[in-house]
Amino acid sequence: MAYTWTFKTGGKPSVPSVKRCHRGPMIDVEVRLSQSFKTMAHLERERVKLLTALVDTHLWAVRTREMVLRVLDSELGPLFERLQLQKPELRVLICEKKNTMIIEGEVDWMDRAFVDGALRMNNYDVTPQQVTLLTTALDSNSPVQRVAARCAVVLLAAFIELDKGT
Repeated sequence: MAYTWTFKTGGKPSVPSVKRCHRGPMIDVEVRLSQSFKTMAHLERERVKLLTALVDTHLWAVRTREMVLRVLDSELGPLFERLQLQKPELRVLICEKKNTMIIEGEVDWMDRAFVDGALRMNNYDVTPQQVTLLTTALDSNSPVQRVAARCAVVLLAAFIELDKGT
């Protein structure tokens, strides 16, 4: 039994083969995430370490967007009503994202600081239920949920910074 295939050669492919990786623009909370915390200064070290651990690039637009997307794609996404309307626009391809287990290994030693940061948010119009949700997620057995919870703590701190005008 014989088989015959016909191939067309030449011309350009119908779909571009080059990835279109995110490079910006940034939304207001992402811009705030890329700057040092003043009001929430106790989370500054955690902000820097987590943003560095999330992706393999130095570009702030990519680092901050990956943080936002990790939160929105988790069970903690509904905490951020302000971002829900922008969710379709925020969806981009992050080419440099790291595996969750690698991120976990880089930041797990800071867990106590993330829990303390979440608990201190009671002073900034964050409800006790939201704080409980964050601390429960930080204590989860799932590394995906723990990374998302760390991102949520820092993202919430950035919103507090925005609201305080710092």
